[in-house]
Amino acid sequence: MTRIVALVTAAREAAQRLALNEAISLQTTAVSLIRQLPTTPENRQNLGLLLYNLAGYHQDVQEHETAVSLLEEVVLIDRELGSADLTRDEAVLAQAKRLAQLSPDELAELERASRAFLQMTPEAREQLRQQKVAEGMREVADEFREAALRVRRGEADGAELLARLETAVVRLTYDDALGEARHELAAFLQAVGALLKNEPLRPVPDAYVPDMMAIQAAAD
Repeated sequence: MTRIVALVTAAREAAQRLALNEAISLQTTAVSLIRQLPTTPENRQNLGLLLYNLAGYHQDVQEHETAVSLLEEVVLIDRELGSADLTRDEAVLAQAKRLAQLSPDELAELERASRAFLQMTPEAREQLRQQKVAEGMREVADEFREAALRVRRGEADGAELLARLETAVVRLTYDDALGEARHELAAFLQAVGALLKNEPLRPVPDAYVPDMMAIQAAAD
C-alpha cells in the first residue's frame, strides 16, 4: 500500500504541473497494484477512489470514452458497497457520457472553455461547480423519471426501482458536496416512491412538478 500511496501522490503532483500523460501512467500503475490486493471493502473503496481520479485525468486529455468506462466501474463499486458517494458519482458519470458524445468541434470549444475556467476567480469557479452539480442532479432525476414511467406502464419491476429510490434518498441526505439542492431532489424521489406504492401523494418541489405530472399521467 505504501507504493500505491506514493504513486497516487506523484500522479497528483504531475497533474498539478499539467504533466497529464505522466499522471495517467502513474495512476494507472496504482490502480493495477490495488487490484492485486485482497478483495476487501476497504480495498474496493480505495479502488473506486483511484479510478475516479484516473477518470478525471483522462478527461483532462479529452479521452472521454475511457473516462466513462472508469466511472462506470466506480458506480458499480459504489452500489456494491452501499457508498454514500453513489448519487454524486452517478451525476459525474452522466456528465462524462455527455462529453463522450460531443463532436470534435464541440470538444474544441470545451477546451477553450476549460482554459477560460483556469483564469476564473475561486468564487466564479465554485459557482460554475455548483451549476454542473445541478445539471448532474437533473440527469439523475431524468433517469428516475424514465424508470418510474416504465414501471407505471408495466414495463419494469417496481420493487427494484423502489429499492434504488430509497438508497438514493439516503445518500442524498448525507452527501453535503451536492449542496442544498440535493434536498429537493430527495423530496422528488420520495414522492415518486410514494406514488409507486399507492401512498398519499407527497409535496414536490417546483423544479420537479413537470416530472411528477408525467409519471402520474402514465398508464398503470
